Amino acid sequence: MKKIIVLITLLAVVIGLTTITGCLNDTEDIEFSIPTDYIQQSTAVVEGFQMTQYIVEDKTTSEIINELTKSAEDADWKIYSDELDIGPHIGGIAFEKNDELLVIYVMEIEEQIMAMIMTGDKELLDEETNDQDPTNGVDQPPKTDVSGEELSELPRYTDAVRTAYWQLTTADESVHHVTYITEDELTEVKTFYEDILKDWDDYQYLQYQDAGETVTWLSAEKTQPNISTIIIIGSSDFEGYTEIYITYAEA
Repeated sequence: MKKIIVLITLLAVVIGLTTITGCLNDTEDIEFSIPTDYIQQSTAVVEGFQMTQYIVEDKTTSEIINELTKSAEDADWKIYSDELDIGPHIGGIAFEKNDELLVIYVMEIEEQIMAMIMTGDKELLDEETNDQDPTNGVDQPPKTDVSGEELSELPRYTDAVRTAYWQLTTADESVHHVTYITEDELTEVKTFYEDILKDWDDYQYLQYQDAGETVTWLSAEKTQPNISTIIIIGSSDFEGYTEIYITYAEA
C-alpha cells in the first residue's frame, strides 16, 4: 500500500489536534504561493513531513484543489500522483520537484473546509521495515515487534507483528501511529476491527481502490475515555500479507 495514502490519515488526526491546540511548530517556507484569503491555523512535523493547515471560506473543495494546483504548477512542480481521493469529502494531489514532495489535501470536516499542505523529501516515503534474508536475496516480512506501546482501547490484531510505531504529544492529546503485518486476509482483519469500532461513536467505513488494490478505511471515536482512531487495511508489499495502519489519538 502506498505510504502517501497512510500519511493522509495523519493529516486528519493532526487537523483535529491543531484545531484545538493551536500552533505546534514554526511554519517553514513552502515553495509555492498560498492565496492570501487562506487562514493559516497551525503547523506540525510528522514523520519528517512539514504539514500546514488552513481554513478556507466561501470555496468548494474542488475550487481549492484547482487553485492550489495552478499555484504549484506555476512554481514548476510536476504531478507525482493524482489518485489521492478518499471518499466524497477528502481529495488531493501530490507534486514533485527535484527530490521534494508537495501534497495538497482538502477536507470537509463538520461543514468547515480545511486545506492541508504537506512538504518533505521523497525519500521519506521509503519505509525501511523489511528484513533482508542474505541466504536467498528475497525480502522477508518482519517476525518480531519493533519497540512501541500497545493501544489502551484498541487491541492489536491476533498474532500481528508491529513493524512501525511513533508518538506525537501535545499539551492536551497524544497521537500514536502503529503499523502491523499479518498473514490473514483483509476481510478477516476488517471484521476484527469492525466488531470493536461498531460500538464506538460515529463509526464510519469506506472501501476504495488504490493502484488497483482494495483498501479499507475505518474510523470511530468515543468519549469515555476521549479517543478517536483511523484504521487503514490493505495489501502488503510482501505477497500473501496484509498491513494494518492505525492512527490513534487520546486526550
